[in-house]
Amino acid sequence: MVIEVHEEAGARLGSVALLGYHLIRVLAPKPHGYRYPHPDSYMLVYWARVAALDAFAVNAESRERALLAPNEARALPWMASNEQLYALAFGAALGVPEDDLHEPARLP
Repeated sequence: MVIEVHEEAGARLGSVALLGYHLIRVLAPKPHGYRYPHPDSYMLVYWARVAALDAFAVNAESRERALLAPNEARALPWMASNEQLYALAFGAALGVPEDDLHEPARLP
């Protein structure tokens, strides 16, 4: 993940921690060519500190990068619909003790 973030966004990460996960359950038969575990797979969600920003170049997976203020991040549709993860990430960034962050969040 650290390498992928650098390749896609030119960001070097410091500390990284698992924040939560999203269970993806496909109720239909496995589609032809489906590349993921079936019927259940997980999307892992991490938080990390940015240690440094290197030059950014547009690539096949990234058109731009941005550092957002907390209110801008909270307004993003994905973050707005996953408020628990946002709160855990924000608490981690502020240095809330790990014991107070509880277990990794499970998205609905």
